[in-house]
Amino acid sequence: MTRTGDAGAILRELVRTLRIFRLAEQRRGQRSVWGTASGVLQCLELHDARLSELAREVSASVSVTSRAVDALEVDGYVERRTDRNDGRACVVSITDRGREHLRERHHEIADGFADVLQDWPDEDIQQALDVLHRLNIRLEDLTVLLRDTDRKGPSV
Repeated sequence: MTRTGDAGAILRELVRTLRIFRLAEQRRGQRSVWGTASGVLQCLELHDARLSELAREVSASVSVTSRAVDALEVDGYVERRTDRNDGRACVVSITDRGREHLRERHHEIADGFADVLQDWPDEDIQQALDVLHRLNIRLEDLTVLLRDTDRKGPSV
């Protein structure tokens, strides 16, 4: 059974990992590939979505997501259009330019990461992938648990 301290240590390492990527992007003077805007593009690569849906999927507030979509729209990476089912709402879609930008950024990062992993044996890479996959499944379970706890309110 996993102890709370061990679970906390894993979560701290995950946060550290995200900070490393954000810091690297900031040093290069680029928007983070791990930030809200990138999350929006990744979601839109799978399907068009309303702003509220995007906010849920990237775990950000609607206002933060809206600002990200505004910036992406200025860059020509997304477009908004009226929702066919509800004329008062809009749907956001990724553009061809947005898809290309996302592909380029992922390829660039993957190339750099491959360089720093050159000395890793294939077995270590497969083990890392397996552990990360299983960890992400559990983290999805955690988000459901936390969401359900928030809905119920604080326990007394």
